[in-house]
Amino acid sequence: MEREGERTPRERRRWSDAERRAVVASSYAPGMSVSKASRLHNVNANQIFTWRRRLREAGHLLPSPDAPAFAVVDLVRSATPAEPAPGGAMEIETLDGVRVRVWADVDGSALSRVLAAIRAVG
Repeated sequence: MEREGERTPRERRRWSDAERRAVVASSYAPGMSVSKASRLHNVNANQIFTWRRRLREAGHLLPSPDAPAFAVVDLVRSATPAEPAPGGAMEIETLDGVRVRVWADVDGSALSRVLAAIRAVG
């Protein structure tokens, strides 16, 4: 017997624009991931990624007030690697060729925000 308010397996949930934005915003919250947000809101993680992309493409995905501000930079590709810092350095290159170089004393949370921003743009 079906309980009140439940959908049958063939019925789809209809999400309003406001609900979609709220789910996407929650997926960007500190300490939250798309996986956690999908379980919290009972929506498939791939759907959240789709909503993120569509909102970003439409220009509706605005950074949160506590999001870091970014400046425009030129990415330089060099045939010779830079001299490593005394404390050690790490270079991260994404599949599309974006290269980020960090040193041993990099703040982990700042690096996470930078990498998340690069993924969001790509």
